[in-house]
Amino acid sequence: MIRFSSRWLVVPAVAVAVVAVVFAEPRNDVIQANDLEHPTAPSDPTEREAARLHQQKQEMFTLRISYKESLINHLIVGKTTLEAVADEFLRLNRETPITLAMIANQYPDCNDEEASALNAIEYARMRVDFETGDAVIERLKAEFRKLYGREYRTSH
Repeated sequence: MIRFSSRWLVVPAVAVAVVAVVFAEPRNDVIQANDLEHPTAPSDPTEREAARLHQQKQEMFTLRISYKESLINHLIVGKTTLEAVADEFLRLNRETPITLAMIANQYPDCNDEEASALNAIEYARMRVDFETGDAVIERLKAEFRKLYGREYRTSH
């Protein structure tokens, strides 16, 4: 006759506990996954407007990042120039003064155009392919020297 140790009873007991938790009635004080996917709209018109504006800002931020990613991808493969990307980065960053201030802080001895170009190079550096990355960055450094008459340098 086969004898089971009492330790084997732990496995079914844990399984029953897990099933009980999974099928238990959800508590009202816990955020449910469905609430995150479909939040209820605030009832107050001011809160609704604030929520709408917040959502709109989030969408603009996402579009801005996607656009910058696209610019950098074109820069990496040589479909556009560092000057064109830096100009577009500067235009976009002027719409968000805090971003412009952060970049200026990164490159304190540069004007906005140079800082934007350096920012674009750093952005590209993080996205280049391992095999071709060095050549791409060297090309961008040469473009920077030609544009601004000085050597490329990373942020402080």
